[in-house]
Amino acid sequence: MNRPENALWPFSTRAALVAVPMVLLALAAVIVVTRVLTGWPDSASGRLVVIGAFAFSLIPVLLALADALMRQGASVEFKGVKLNLASIPPCQHS
Repeated sequence: MNRPENALWPFSTRAALVAVPMVLLALAAVIVVTRVLTGWPDSASGRLVVIGAFAFSLIPVLLALADALMRQGASVEFKGVKLNLASIPPCQHS
């Protein structure tokens, strides 16, 4: 279900939540196959690769959250850096 009012994640929030485990399982399968065929990642870098795969799988939820914050016109501040999402113009689709 495409929703043109969402600039970053054009699907529903439910789709973002479903995408997380699907992407994580796909990346885990790639990691396992790569480990079996090539021996990479080894035990030293395996933990870092798994953390990276988990972080990558969270991207759909983060994009959906950013869309929701932009729709609400929210303002985010962290360590003195302020991001005013209310000043971002809505996306124009042709």
